[in-house]
Amino acid sequence: MRRKKPKMPVYYAKDGRGRVIKIPIREERPGYFRVDSRVRGRGQRKCFSDLTAAENHARSLALAERNEGMAAFLLSDAQRHDALKALAILAGSASLEASAVEYVRRHPARGAEKLVSTAARYIRQMRREGARRISIKDKLWKFRAFCKGMGKDAVTAAIETPDVERWMDVRGYTSRETRRSYRVAVNCLLNFYHGRRKNREHRDEVLPTIWRARDVERLMRTAAKEAPESVPALAVMFFAGLRPYEVFRLNWSRVNLTDGFITVTPESSKVRSARTVEISDNLRQWIAPHYRDSGMLSGGQYVFRRLREKVMEKAGISDWPTDVARHTFATAHYWHHQDAARTMKELGHFGSVQTFVRHYKSLMTPSEAAAFWEIKPAAGKVIHLRRDAVA
Repeated sequence: MRRKKPKMPVYYAKDGRGRVIKIPIREERPGYFRVDSRVRGRGQRKCFSDLTAAENHARSLALAERNEGMAAFLLSDAQRHDALKALAILAGSASLEASAVEYVRRHPARGAEKLVSTAARYIRQMRREGARRISIKDKLWKFRAFCKGMGKDAVTAAIETPDVERWMDVRGYTSRETRRSYRVAVNCLLNFYHGRRKNREHRDEVLPTIWRARDVERLMRTAAKEAPESVPALAVMFFAGLRPYEVFRLNWSRVNLTDGFITVTPESSKVRSARTVEISDNLRQWIAPHYRDSGMLSGGQYVFRRLREKVMEKAGISDWPTDVARHTFATAHYWHHQDAARTMKELGHFGSVQTFVRHYKSLMTPSEAAAFWEIKPAAGKVIHLRRDAVA
């Protein structure tokens, strides 16, 4: 059998004249009193730890309600008649307060910006953001037509989306595309006025800096002649796309010439994730003469930098752009294989294709890409280096 919920004791406070205030005070549990009331049509609830405090709160609510009701008697006869007429027109669709707020918003008394001024500010903002000329011209043409239709004294705060629809009906625009384009343009303008439009930076794409096949070939041949110790590290950077610190942490035991791949371990990877990188035919020829069973592939960051600067000076190269070897590999690999997913796998890039295109891939013709993979050591005597030569 379902137990009945016990009834809560109900109390009522009294005003100064001893009259009961019809605001119930319910004792939900010992020492916990709840006061429920309605203020301007909205329910309010407040709880107290003792009955006296709850009664005082009920008295304050009754006094506030009485004072607010007395304010109606301060209205003149004309104001009361006007309020009655307004309520009849609204017919319950909205309150007088909500109607007044909306009217003031659409017809501000002072300082209201005109539609033409808002449009001018929007166009100036587009120019500051570097928008294309054709985009500015399109918005300017649409804004001029709309401002003319609304009138030179039209206030931006009074413009709503239905106004745009009515204006297009008057103009006789029936094409769905035309109406959509005007609707988007005016909505952009209104969002800008109300501060809801995000600032946009319109900039042309900046392609990653890469080297052409002839520049890489000149560097590699100079390295083989002037600083053979730097050849394995340079070759792995350009023809396998490893990051510099991945190369500095790479051990020869991770280079498998038999199966044709390099293993990048999680502890040496920038993203702490293992991957294998394919050893291309020309990379094999560059590193095979220097191959060892174990030991570090490069002499470390500072040794490599000293050797690289020496090679660059001898090759007549003055600048080493950031990640130029990795970006050159990514570009040549993509344009040679035409497979972004495959290139991203080789790079160990786990972001989106858009990020790969924006930060790694530059422009290269298929013939240039083919020439890049044909960069090989000059035929001649093979030099085998000792470990102490690298250190």
